[in-house]
Amino acid sequence: MSYHQITVAERYTIALLKHQGWAPAAIAAMLGRHRSTVSRELRRNRTTHDGWYRAEKAESYAQAR
Repeated sequence: MSYHQITVAERYTIALLKHQGWAPAAIAAMLGRHRSTVSRELRRNRTTHDGWYRAEKAESYAQAR
């Protein structure tokens, strides 16, 4: 099994669809990713002040690693 990082475009798609009310499983199906990958991404990269997923935060974190 190989691992592929979530791309910048996928992060912005996740943010947009989540903001529109899509469930993580539906977002994962649309992106062709496992639902746990999307759920983990949403959990790891939400903001502390309002709990929303921010693609910018996720990307800056990915760049720092």
